[in-house]
Amino acid sequence: MEYGLNIDYDLSGAMRWSADVGVWTISSFLYFSDALGHPEDEGLIQDELFGGGAIGSF
Repeated sequence: MEYGLNIDYDLSGAMRWSADVGVWTISSFLYFSDALGHPEDEGLIQDELFGGGAIGSF
């Protein structure tokens, strides 16, 4: 089972930059992977928490 959160934010709109600069966004994600059942009890799989982020322009 996986639970996740994705967030995207428009930097160019928040900073009121002109269209010459382009569209800049900042994105991040955070996920929790829950190992269900017996594989976790036997040490084959573990619960995981992972995430990341990026800044991009288009």
